[in-house]
Amino acid sequence: MNEMMKQHREKFALLGAFLILAVYVFMGWVLWAPSQEYTQTSAAIKNADAKAKETKTPTLAPIPSVGDVKKQWVVGKDLGAARKGLEWVATYRPKVVPKLLEGPKAETIALYPPKLDDLTVDVGKVNLSWDSDPKCNAQIKNWQIQRKMGDAGKWEDLATVVGSDKSYTDDKTSPKTTYSYRVKAIPEEVQKITENKGAESGEKSIMTPDTTSIRYVGGSKDMAQVLVMKFIDGNWLSQPVNVRPGEKIGKKESRMVEHKMTSLDFTTGYDLIAIVQEPKETKTKKTRTDWVDDPNTPGKKIQKEVEYEDVQKVLTFKIKYHDDAGAEKEMWITLKEKEAPAPPKKPDKPKEGDKPKEPGK
Repeated sequence: MNEMMKQHREKFALLGAFLILAVYVFMGWVLWAPSQEYTQTSAAIKNADAKAKETKTPTLAPIPSVGDVKKQWVVGKDLGAARKGLEWVATYRPKVVPKLLEGPKAETIALYPPKLDDLTVDVGKVNLSWDSDPKCNAQIKNWQIQRKMGDAGKWEDLATVVGSDKSYTDDKTSPKTTYSYRVKAIPEEVQKITENKGAESGEKSIMTPDTTSIRYVGGSKDMAQVLVMKFIDGNWLSQPVNVRPGEKIGKKESRMVEHKMTSLDFTTGYDLIAIVQEPKETKTKKTRTDWVDDPNTPGKKIQKEVEYEDVQKVLTFKIKYHDDAGAEKEMWITLKEKEAPAPPKKPDKPKEGDKPKEPGK
């Protein structure tokens, strides 16, 4: 035993040293506590690794196999000698999906109805005007004017106006008649319109005036002188007639018109009922000088012209008559211009200290 120890003494010494070292390392690993820096560093490394995994670039899709590529291409059985070449293309060439080139977007052609203005009227005429909607960019070839009479009438085409014009005068009207109008846009190329909001404007209505009027200008208690005015051939013409109660107002006569003897019809549907003399209240605006408070100096009076209304009652004549609709009306006498009284003379300004006169004195 001793001899064996002597022979293997170096080996036993090396084994003992290894065991001592192992025990020392084991005890150091068990007894050693990690420092704070080590713990924080380890945690930071773990967090960095976790974020790296989250943001890791995903792997690309696998390259399709030859069989998958072949499925994307169809090779007909009747291709003959070209089959091999097409099979090669189907095998090795990837599928290409062509994309259509996007050209410029088509312009929106919008049609909006025109806006009809309020109608205006003259004797025997109705005037129309309209304008295009600002959002309408369609080219307008013509405007169609449509008209109807009264509430129960039907719309009828009246006239066509070129697209550059935006007004029209209807001179084919009757007196004391209600007319309604609307304007319809007719575009150049209907097939190119991509936004159609309608072509007809809203309607507008108006009543045409009477072409006959009368004025009571003189006479006596038994006979009235009436001035009949009628719109004939585009002009206002007048005829003074003497009428007694129970008679029609107006009559036909012949006169020279533009150096030609012409028969004019001044007859009306009016008839005189009575001539009445009654007091009539008249109001006349007059001016006078009066003392008023000075707006710039409290307690001080200044002279200033003021306007007042002078009311008086005067005994005068009026007529009662039936119009062409059978309604009873009345009209006070109107003096002719040459018989009209002169305007009242403006009073002199009172002198300082004078009291102004009261109205009517």
